[in-house]
Amino acid sequence: MGRRLSTLLAAALLALPALPAAATEPPASTEQAAPVARAPIPTAPIPYTCDFPVIGAQPVRVVVGADLPVAVPLGAPSDGFAVAAALTVPDEVTRALVLAGTGRLAGSARVDTAVTGPEGPRTVHVAAAITEVAVPADGELTVVATGTFPEQVLPVPGLAEVAIAAITLSLAPDSAPGWAGVDAGPVEVACAPDAGATTALGTTEVSAAVDWAAPTDVTVTGTTADSVTLSWAPPTGRPVTGFDVRRGDEVVTAVTGTTATVDGLAPGTEYTFAIQARDDTGGRSRTSDPVTARTRRGTVNRSYDIAAVTHNVASDVSLRFTGEAHAEIDLATGISTVDLSLHPTTVRVRLYGVLPVTATVAFEPGATTGTLSEEGLSVATRITIRLPGISVFGYPVSTGPACRTSVPADITLHSDGTFDLADGGTLSSTYTIPPLAGCGGMTAMISSMAAGTGNTLDLTLTTPGS
Repeated sequence: MGRRLSTLLAAALLALPALPAAATEPPASTEQAAPVARAPIPTAPIPYTCDFPVIGAQPVRVVVGADLPVAVPLGAPSDGFAVAAALTVPDEVTRALVLAGTGRLAGSARVDTAVTGPEGPRTVHVAAAITEVAVPADGELTVVATGTFPEQVLPVPGLAEVAIAAITLSLAPDSAPGWAGVDAGPVEVACAPDAGATTALGTTEVSAAVDWAAPTDVTVTGTTADSVTLSWAPPTGRPVTGFDVRRGDEVVTAVTGTTATVDGLAPGTEYTFAIQARDDTGGRSRTSDPVTARTRRGTVNRSYDIAAVTHNVASDVSLRFTGEAHAEIDLATGISTVDLSLHPTTVRVRLYGVLPVTATVAFEPGATTGTLSEEGLSVATRITIRLPGISVFGYPVSTGPACRTSVPADITLHSDGTFDLADGGTLSSTYTIPPLAGCGGMTAMISSMAAGTGNTLDLTLTTPGS
């Protein structure tokens, strides 16, 4: 059985990344030391006890292999290393698995390790995958789980011991259907080393001798609503093959040059990045000083229904009309472009206070822009006012489509205080109606009824359906 166990663990270790020859001692203390060699470390069988469903606690032998580095950098992220664990269960477990309907065993495992350095102990969890294995009818069964020890930052120099601790198997439900619960979730098996068992994997030296300087001059060179572009200077001391752009513990992108763009970010959000170099052996430098950038606020599109009332001073009459506004707002600058549509309406006045006059009023908005700030919303537009049809005493008096203001009216509207993009609000303006032209023989009369200063306009914007 020992030979079979060794073969399985060797196969597991061979499946891991190729490992250089073992280093016999920590590297000499130089300003820029070469990357540290690693050696696979298989342990002698460690006695464990695992708590299986139905059959309870059972003895298990565990052999662990790890390519524990001889030394890791002081105060900088260390490279993760490969870990393999082979668990051999007795005949009682094998027969119980068969009775539970198991033909092949698969799933995952969590291998807990205890790292004890000069600063004190810490527990590191290694996520591992169980290599699928056929379950025999009886006899011992060996299960192999492989994973990667996550990178760590050790802040105090000296020796750090790494030891194996608890192992939790998470067997796929179809691996042991007779053991799976009603929710068909994974079958959890907790394993712990027996009291007094030797569980050490080895030691690694936390040393500045393996340190590699960080990239420098990290600069934000550009931002958009969903991206940040960075540049930096590479470190010296080793040939650089690439760089990792990090956000906290996460590598968000990897590049070979000294610039990178990080995409997929949220608008108007602050992000902090740092840069780490890589060499051709996979070794990594210290992480650069962090740099913080805020993405631009982006653009939003809003549509509003318009309800408006304007008071004409010359005729002392109020006119109501409706319309729609569609705005694209750049939240970074507050500037928006507005597509304005105003519906025609009808006004009734008395010429010289006696003659009843009914006129159709149409509006032709020109270029319309808006500016949103903490003080509120301002909208500037130019509107040509047309009077395509007029009747007196109910009899049509044709003016034709050419009857309009001689030049567009310049109108600037302001909100009273802050403006809510989601709900809308009210904008107001005082404006001048230019003289009319193109109304034939009625031009002077119509212009006297409409043109002039001091006219007011109140525009209420509401979101459709509100």
